[in-house]
Amino acid sequence: MDKIGSRVFWDKVSGKVVFVTPESAGDVAETSIEDDVAFYPQLCDYDNDKIGVIQLEYQQYKQEFEQAVSYWVNPTTQTIEFKHHEEDI
Repeated sequence: MDKIGSRVFWDKVSGKVVFVTPESAGDVAETSIEDDVAFYPQLCDYDNDKIGVIQLEYQQYKQEFEQAVSYWVNPTTQTIEFKHHEEDI
């Protein structure tokens, strides 16, 4: 069974996550970044030079995405950062 992780598309200036492709498992085929940009309407308004892409492994950061109240990409390090609920004291 093939497993393909998500791609995180993000604005290179602000770090705002524009779109996260769904991960897939089973009889699936890998797509190119160009295929994703052409297929997903959320990406069509962005200039390819202005968005970055992070390819994740299958289920990478699964728990973090589920528990985070927000997430973004640090433009300097190009890594995903997560914000979680702060516990009441």
